[in-house]
Amino acid sequence: MNAENFKLKIASYDTLTLYLTKREEIKDENGFSSRRIPRSDLDFQKIREHLLQINADILAIQNLRNEAEALNILSEDYSCFVNKRSTQSHREIGICWKKNKFSISNIQIHKADIPFFLKLSIIKRDS
Repeated sequence: MNAENFKLKIASYDTLTLYLTKREEIKDENGFSSRRIPRSDLDFQKIREHLLQINADILAIQNLRNEAEALNILSEDYSCFVNKRSTQSHREIGICWKKNKFSISNIQIHKADIPFFLKLSIIKRDS
């Protein structure tokens, strides 16, 4: 692979924008804030369209509840890995990548309180 011809588009997204918030905060049984009110289907569709327009090869996502939440706003062209941070809020971080472009392995998330560091091995698939 010639590095000069290789382009990689990386983006990040915070899923807290997927939710509206209430004034008072009450935690559910999993420690998530009940202030998170899911947006409408139309809102999710607009967010999904925006992320697909960005067309990132790799997308880092923070404040996830689970992998399904990430895949709900992405197309089936992406694979995702989600790992829970050991914080009081139990929020998760994830990395998503285009299945047809990369094979990603050896994913390691190093937590040094906040911020966290993500290390992964990326293998470009032959076109």
